[in-house]
Amino acid sequence: MKCSEYNSADIVGFYYPIGSEVRTEAAINNALQNGKIVGLPKVCSGADPEIYFHKLSASHIDLKDLTDGKYRTKEPVSDLRLHRLDLTILPGTVFDKNGYRLGYGKGFYDRFLSRKSCRISIGLAFEMQVVTEELPHSKFDQKIDALVTEKRTLRFR
Repeated sequence: MKCSEYNSADIVGFYYPIGSEVRTEAAINNALQNGKIVGLPKVCSGADPEIYFHKLSASHIDLKDLTDGKYRTKEPVSDLRLHRLDLTILPGTVFDKNGYRLGYGKGFYDRFLSRKSCRISIGLAFEMQVVTEELPHSKFDQKIDALVTEKRTLRFR
């Protein structure tokens, strides 16, 4: 990734892509090879399931270090939880020009962002996922700090 937020981050949370989400494997490998601490989200069960980022311990992303998660996601096998991230890279299905995003409807990333466990949040999307109208949102929805597409970077804070 070519942005100052990424370059200055020591601990980065990524997502492992599913379906048509922007691929992150090369960026994860780049971060690991450049000495960054990298985490992937893991859904922790409970009355209200939450995501927490767990450290990847390998020097490159390898499917043997991941397990099938509850929601078609790949999760790290590691139990080493990262309590604070410098930067979190988020997926989404659609994003607006005000920093709101829609995911898959479980609210995991919104709850994660509301805990203030991350200094900066950046969404990754294809340009076709960015809409001009404001997305519907509630008081629980969290804005991201920036959005990166193949054509531009939008900053919201």
